[in-house]
Amino acid sequence: MEQIEVYAETPSQFFYIDVVGNMRAEDVSIFNYTGCKVENVTISNETDKLVIDVNNLSKGVYYVVFIERTEGVIKKGKFIVTK
Repeated sequence: MEQIEVYAETPSQFFYIDVVGNMRAEDVSIFNYTGCKVENVTISNETDKLVIDVNNLSKGVYYVVFIERTEGVIKKGKFIVTK
């Protein structure tokens, strides 16, 4: 069973994604509140922790989507950038 934990260390310009178990997602996409994709990260099979730089993102609410290329979206979440 896979578990995905998204968190930030405050104050930080990064947020972290920990993957426990068998991660099926191949991409992580980040969208702003209007639905525009602002970032895309490809996940390698060897990765158990991703570090996403949010320094270039404006203050606001963002949505993170985990995507498996054949099955589509497998998990969604959101985070807030405060500066």
